[in-house]
Amino acid sequence: MIEFSKYEGAGNDFVVVDARDWQSPLAADVVRLICDRHRGIGADGILALWPHSTNGFEMKVQNADGSDAGMCGNGMRCILRFLYDLGAVPNDANTLELVVSGETYSCERVDPSTFLVVMGKPLTQHATLPKQASSGESLTFTAGKREFTGRCHFFGNPHVTIFTDDNPMDLAQEFGPLLESHSDFIDRVNVGFARAHTGGFETVVYERGVGITQACGSGACAVGISAVRAGLAERNQWSSVELPGGTLDICVDDQDVVTMRGAARRVFTGTWED
Repeated sequence: MIEFSKYEGAGNDFVVVDARDWQSPLAADVVRLICDRHRGIGADGILALWPHSTNGFEMKVQNADGSDAGMCGNGMRCILRFLYDLGAVPNDANTLELVVSGETYSCERVDPSTFLVVMGKPLTQHATLPKQASSGESLTFTAGKREFTGRCHFFGNPHVTIFTDDNPMDLAQEFGPLLESHSDFIDRVNVGFARAHTGGFETVVYERGVGITQACGSGACAVGISAVRAGLAERNQWSSVELPGGTLDICVDDQDVVTMRGAARRVFTGTWED
């Protein structure tokens, strides 16, 4: 039997579990069943809270298909809210650190339902990214019979961000699956389609292992840094990234360090019997 909580963060929903006394992550077939929206609880993925030897808390993420997600920005805010709801963090402590995929992230509780995460400086050179993506410059990708220009970044998982004047949802539905599995990405890629408007970007992300999601925190961060490098956003200013399920605020400083701000809330709790 697994005790769980269901959390929502700017549109993503997760099954969150306290795994501090577990020996290993859940098996992929169990994750798929739990995340099934017809036969299970229904979620974009599983977030597991693990102990960490030096920094207190670690988050591990499994996609709805059971694969390792590596990083999940929206999931981080949900785990942070989970920590306070558990009483694992003193209610008067507004700053803490969280380890994800071996990286330590500085986090802040802005108010009881809003959290800020310093996502750090993204990588542009990584084994999961095309070798040409050495400094965040634009690259061309062909999907179907159409060419796209995108910028690649690694935020614990690979992202390509494509700015467009077309409807982002239409592009995600038609070209998301093709670009997710594009041959230039050896471990698939999260694909963000973004359309600029005053103060921010209308965005839809096709996540690897998930498909079109209501929200994607690391994808929103990829939009933020890509927009700065494309001259579509200013440094040291908040930009809104409007996803189907909600809005995230992104800020990029002079050193390319990206900070994300957004909400997280508990929806319900329960037990899973297998």
